Parts: sequence; structure tokens; C-alpha cells
Amino acid sequence: MSSFRFLAPSHQHEHSSGPSPAKQGAVVGESSTSGGTSGGASGSGGDSQRRRRNAGNVSLMACNECRHARQKDDLIREIENLRGDNESLRGDNETLRDSNSNLQTVNKALAEAAAKLEQRHNLLKDISEWQRQILDSISNNGHGKEIISRLRAGASHQSIADWLSDHEPIARTMQTGPSTHRRIVEVVEIFEARYGTTDLSRAGSLDELDASWTKVCSSQKFILHLFNLYFTWIHPVHMLFSESDFKRDFQTQSKTHCSSSLVNAICAMACHLLGADQGSSRSRTDLKLVRNGFLSEALASLSPENYHRLTSIQTFAIIYLAEMSDGRAHSAYPYLRSAIQYLNVSKPDQQNAGAYELSGWGIHTLKTFCIGITYQLMNSEIPQYLIVSADWADEGLWRFYREMGDETDLPVRPCHSIITACHQTKLFRIIHESLHLYCRTRGKVTAQAVLEVYKRYLEWKEQIAPTLKKIETNDQPLPHILCLHIQYHTALVQHLSPLLHTPYFATADQESLRALVVSHAQSGMEILEHFRRLYSFRYLPPLVTMCILHISDAVIRHSTQPQNSKFARDTISFCFEALQENGAGFKICGPLQELFRRTVVDSSLSLPDNLEDLMEPPHNFGVDRILGACTRLEYTQPLSQVLTHIDPSIGSDWLHYWQSLIMTPEGQFMRPTTTERYLQIPSLLNN
Repeated sequence: MSSFRFLAPSHQHEHSSGPSPAKQGAVVGESSTSGGTSGGASGSGGDSQRRRRNAGNVSLMACNECRHARQKDDLIREIENLRGDNESLRGDNETLRDSNSNLQTVNKALAEAAAKLEQRHNLLKDISEWQRQILDSISNNGHGKEIISRLRAGASHQSIADWLSDHEPIARTMQTGPSTHRRIVEVVEIFEARYGTTDLSRAGSLDELDASWTKVCSSQKFILHLFNLYFTWIHPVHMLFSESDFKRDFQTQSKTHCSSSLVNAICAMACHLLGADQGSSRSRTDLKLVRNGFLSEALASLSPENYHRLTSIQTFAIIYLAEMSDGRAHSAYPYLRSAIQYLNVSKPDQQNAGAYELSGWGIHTLKTFCIGITYQLMNSEIPQYLIVSADWADEGLWRFYREMGDETDLPVRPCHSIITACHQTKLFRIIHESLHLYCRTRGKVTAQAVLEVYKRYLEWKEQIAPTLKKIETNDQPLPHILCLHIQYHTALVQHLSPLLHTPYFATADQESLRALVVSHAQSGMEILEHFRRLYSFRYLPPLVTMCILHISDAVIRHSTQPQNSKFARDTISFCFEALQENGAGFKICGPLQELFRRTVVDSSLSLPDNLEDLMEPPHNFGVDRILGACTRLEYTQPLSQVLTHIDPSIGSDWLHYWQSLIMTPEGQFMRPTTTERYLQIPSLLNN
């Protein structure tokens, strides 16, 4: 066994193929220590010592089973650590969430407190303004006894201030002192800040504003904004002057078709279209302050020697619209009457004949509209200005203007305002004849007379220009064209509905006539819905707003639908919502809502569940506010005056004149066009 030789470790062969003798001897010694005795049995090498192997030569890698166990233990410890960290983070998150919730609660409480403080601050300002107005009136205007009487009766400061505003001249409600002027400037600056600093120099020809036209406001942007609102929403419906002539003279400082009174009146009327998103009492007070400032300036610019001038006549008519919009009909109508008076006596020269004719269209149409929609007394004369003879160029453009910036951001389209005004004038000539028919003081209302006027209505619809016939939503009809059709159907409802209250018709004829009235009312309702979808009722002129009332009244009063049906409830809600939407800028809508509420209650129909959100409390509408809406205590036709003029033979003659005047030779019902879908009368056509 002594011949066995010792082998060197394998790792040394990996690093060196030929170790030195010294290293080889060391290896031999190590091997004899670790490998056992060198000659245990034979006795050779018995004196050699057993030595421990060097640790550097022991493999550090555990077996697979141990290694896997160790890794598993390490993973378990890491998972436990992560679980601990996760619980800690979860606790921190809950703490942060609780802190955030507390902060939000505190923030909300602070915001509510700030809003209440702001509301309280504005209320105190309003109260201060109301008290100042009351004290000024006691000192200067002779209303002391009435004010004291109202205070003793428990009237609020606001109601007394509103009463004073309705019963004092405009010039007195607007104090032109330095503090008031500063407040107007502040209101204009606040309003402009809401829309940034839009450059209006590209708005059209009105790129220069001379301060001589108005002293109320020197802001070019604000004045042009008011002009754009007026010429978008009011002028195409009530065309009282030539827009192109006015703008040209405004820019060139000519006073032929422009004046300080006219500029201020336009701005005052346009103020009713401001503040669509202003709901606070303070904002309404501020806007009314600016409006009254323009009205006061318009009246101050008028002088007796200039009343006969065309611009003064136009100013009177626009002030009527502004006062009607503010729910002051009793003080508004004298301005319209003055416009008619001076228009009839003025003598236009050859150069201004066209301007006088256009103003004549608008002013006499406005008068007929006022008389027909509020049932005022009228004279029998049909004004010569309702005879349309001029051939006017219709080159104006229209855009959906509401806010500063729309004049550059929105596209334009042909306006068709002149042709609309032309056909509107022809329509109101027929309306004038209808009113005269029922208000006549001699003679009787016969079936022949009623149906002859009705036939003229149908012929008017058939003969209107093609551009005015397209009123479907997909055709995107212009708002003033929709207003024209609304006026048409309202006129037909008013023309025929008095006959439903007479006892002279057979039952079948009465039901057919009722179906005809409801048909026109429903057609008007459809067009109103078109208008709301396309434009909203926010910018609807006040007299057209009253058409909503009459159409809704006819639907719920004469419809054959069951009482409190969904149809009736929807119509009632629609009317209240429309008047609320329009009432954001037109104060007249509040009393109209109250009058309609009374009609619904008297008809034993259900009011909307959210009525408190749609209108003021009924106790806010006294006699003064109701008279301020339509100069009468009710908006319906005065049947006691109308029915006395109806011929008792109208029922027996009705079918004969219907067949001879309305039915065609082929036995078909005469309708405006074969494609018109708005006049569906199921039972009448078969009778």
C-alpha cells in the first residue's frame, strides 16, 4: 500500500497543470491528513499525523433540498415583512383619507360660509338701495302716504321699491350722479371680465365708437355687444328701421338715420338679453341700473321740437318694447301711441321715403301685435303703411350671437330679415281685419265674414316666399322665421276660438271647429318646440312670448284629451318652463306665469310638481304686477264684449260658406301646400 501515490485536489489541476515541488509536497501532506493513514495496516507511514482539511477546499453549495427549504423560509419571512408594511401603509392611508375628508368638510363649510356672507353682503346692498329709493321718493316724489301705508301693511322694502319703479317716470328711477355713474362703469367692467378682452374690431362696420352717442358707457366692446344682441334677436322680429342705414350713419356721425336717443334706446332694450347666466338679485339689480341709465339718457336726448323726426319716432317704439319687457305695460303703451301719432303726421321727403315706409311697416305691425295679443281697444282704420309696396334689397347676414367673441367665431348665413318683415306686415294686415271684425260696433259677425278672413290666412301661408316655408328642425330655420309662423298660428287660434263659446253651432260642427282650433294650437306648439331646441327661449321677444301663453291655453282648454292626461301635463309644464327660461331677462314673464297658473287651477288641472322652482310664490303678484304685464287682469279674450257681436245664424250658415270658401272644387280642404304637415284635421275633412 506504500506504493500508493497521493493525488492533488481537482481544483489545482484547473488552475495549474504542473505544480511546483514545494506545492506538491504541501498537497501530499494535506492529502495524508484528510485522506486517512498512509500505511495503517502495513505499518509504513504510521507516524504521520491526521490533519483537518482546509476550509477553503470545502464546497459552499447546499443540496437542492436544503437550498429549496432555505429559499422558502426566506420568501416566507419576506412575505411577512411585506404584510406588515402593507398593514402599516393601509393604516397610513386611512389616516390620510380621514384627514382629507375632514379637510374637505372644513373647506365646504368655509365655502358655504363665504357664499352666505357674499349673499348677505349683496342682500344688504339691495336693502340699502331699496331704502334709498324709498327715502328719495318720500322726500321728492309725493308717494309718502302710500309708502307708509304699505309699510304698515307689512310690505317688504323690495316690493315697495318695485312698486315705485313701476309708478315713477324712468328719468326719476335713474339718478345720474357720480356714484351711480361709477357703479355703471363697475358693472360694465365686471361683465367684460367674464368674457376676457375679445377684440371686436372685426365685428363689422361699427369699429369706431364716438362718445357723443351715449354718456352712460364709454366701453366700445360693451356697446357693440349690445348692438349685436339687438340686431340678432330683436330687430329681425320688430324691424323698426333700416339696419344698414343706422350702422352707416353711426359710423359716419350722420344724424339722418341715427341719433343719441335711438342709440340709447337700442342699448336699453338689449340689456334684457344680457346676463343669461346671472341669477343673483344683485346681478339683476346691476343690469337694471345699466338699462335704466340708457333709458334715462334716451329720454333726456328727446326734445319736443324733434318728436316728429324719424329717429325720435323709432326711439318711442323701442322704449315701448323695453318697458313691456320690464313688465311695465301701463307705462309702455303711451310710447307706442306717441310713435303712431307722430308717424302719421310727419311728412317724409323724397330722400327718406323708403326709410319711412320700412319704419311704418314695423311700427304699425307692432301696434297691431300689441292690440291683438293683449286685447286693447283699436280704431277701425287700416294704416296705409300696412300696404307693402317697396322692393327692398335683402342682403343682411345673421349669426347665432349670444356672447362676446361670437361675432368672430361663428359662421354667418343670409338673414332674410327684409322678406320676413314684408310677409309679417301682410300677415298683420289680416290680423288687423280679424280684430276689427270682432270689435266692430255695428253689424254682426257672420259665418261669411269669419271664413273670408280665415281664407285670407290660408292664402297668405300659401303665398309666402319659399325661404320662409322651411321650418323643420333639420332645415335650421332662423329664429325670426319661426317667430313668423308662431304669430300665424296664434292669430288663427284667436280668430276661431271665440266661436267655440257660442251656442249657435250643432254638436258635430262644434267638435269639428274645436278640432280646427286645437290643430292650429298644436302646430304652434310644435314650432315653439323647434325654437327651443335650436335657440332656447332666453332671447325670445316679449310679445312673441305671450304667444306661448295663448297657444298653451288653447291646447289645454279645447283639447279633447282626458283631463289631466299626459298630453295636458306636458303642455302645462312646457308653458311654465318656457316662461321661466324667457324670464331670465324679461320681467313680464313672472305675471304671465301667475295668470297661466290661475287658468290651470280654474280648469281643474294639475300643476307641475316642481312649480316652486319654476315661478315666484303667487302672493308676489298683486294687481299692479298683473296690470304691468298686459294692462288687464287676465290675458284671455274679453268674451263678454266679443260674443255680443256674433250673428245667431252663424251656425246654420257655417257649412254652406265653408264649402264655398274653404273647400276646393275637388272637395278637398284648402291647405297652404300639399307637403305641409302642420295642419292635420282628422274629423273636419270628412264633414
